[in-house]
Amino acid sequence: MALPKIGLYIATKEDEGMRIYVEATHGDNPDEFFLVEIADEEHVGDCSVMGVELDKEEWESFVAECGLEHQPDSYIEFCMTDRLNPNSEDSHKIYERHLEKTEILQKVFSAEAGGDEQNKLLVELFK
Repeated sequence: MALPKIGLYIATKEDEGMRIYVEATHGDNPDEFFLVEIADEEHVGDCSVMGVELDKEEWESFVAECGLEHQPDSYIEFCMTDRLNPNSEDSHKIYERHLEKTEILQKVFSAEAGGDEQNKLLVELFK
């Protein structure tokens, strides 16, 4: 078993539509023991609000009871990976720039880009 993924989980059974964020996971051997830090959607990244910590058995029971399913949420995962507050305007700006740079890199390494076009893209990337 692997550690739960950081990010958004949505309930599909009990409390259908409930949105829970896994903010952190801890454990060297997930088959035996791990801890999961969760918060509701409204308090993600808010250090002034006490989150909930579940151990392996509590997490597995919670997932089964609520039918929690991980949802790809690249913004939240980006913020959690870089330790940014997802509710901050600055975090949104940093993420937007990250997306722009990712798009530029995809063009730089695509077969379409070459020569002068590739050089212009590289200059744009490092602005």
